[in-house]
Amino acid sequence: MSTRPNIEKISKVLLILFVIGFLGNYLFANTLSSYLSLQDIGQYKLNLHIISIAESVLLLLVNIALGIWLYKKAPSYKWGWMLLAFVFGIHAVIIYYLNQVLIVLQNKLDKL
Repeated sequence: MSTRPNIEKISKVLLILFVIGFLGNYLFANTLSSYLSLQDIGQYKLNLHIISIAESVLLLLVNIALGIWLYKKAPSYKWGWMLLAFVFGIHAVIIYYLNQVLIVLQNKLDKL
């Protein structure tokens, strides 16, 4: 059972989601600013605050889901990986997979 196809699928999905998120934020900010008039400044600030809160809640839910996923996936230090995912989110998953690659390389070097 090779984990390489799984890692490639996950990396492709993460890259696509990152690009969509970046473009979405960019297009949202530019489109909204072009339609904004001086009378709408107060409403804009309120909407921006609500959007910011919603984004923070969504990010927290994603971090919790990643923490639970890493807790189930990690063979050891389960609580450490879960805490790392709560704090650093997707970066913890990247660190986890880099750690797995280093473990495999270390095992191969030990066999030589």
